[in-house]
Amino acid sequence: MAENQVAVAGLFEDYATAATAVQELESGGLHGIEISLVANDADLKHAKRLDETAQSRAVTGAAIGSVLGGSITALAALTALAIPGVGPVVAGGFVAAALGGATVGGLAGALIGSGLGADDADVYAEGIRRGGTLVVVRTPEAQVAQIEAFLNHAGAVAVAERAAAWREAGTGGRA
Repeated sequence: MAENQVAVAGLFEDYATAATAVQELESGGLHGIEISLVANDADLKHAKRLDETAQSRAVTGAAIGSVLGGSITALAALTALAIPGVGPVVAGGFVAAALGGATVGGLAGALIGSGLGADDADVYAEGIRRGGTLVVVRTPEAQVAQIEAFLNHAGAVAVAERAAAWREAGTGGRA
């Protein structure tokens, strides 16, 4: 019988730090995990890179991986999307699939559909809206603590503290 899968997320200040975390997760010898990434793309730099690499469909996966961080798996399948209330993003993995099918709830709804709690999903959506990058890992329950520790060590922000600061300032973060 397969072990129950759960979603674990880390919010990063920038795309580069998150992409490095994804690469390290992918090469970390963990088994049975799926990785997604959602990054704010307000300046459209990631979408522009995606357009530039799409010139040859035969090399798109390798080109996107090398341009956007070296990963040929989670980062290679990034798609540019416009999300109501958030703006332009690039997304890859199972969260991107949820975003592609989301007609109600936008980003927070797709994150909930991907296995995150509603309060957490709202905070993560706000973090992405503010320029952050979210890494979501679907993992067997036995690896949750290991994944959480890894994401924290890789530079994920303390979302509870961030949400509290946003609430205190009256600028969002409903956790």
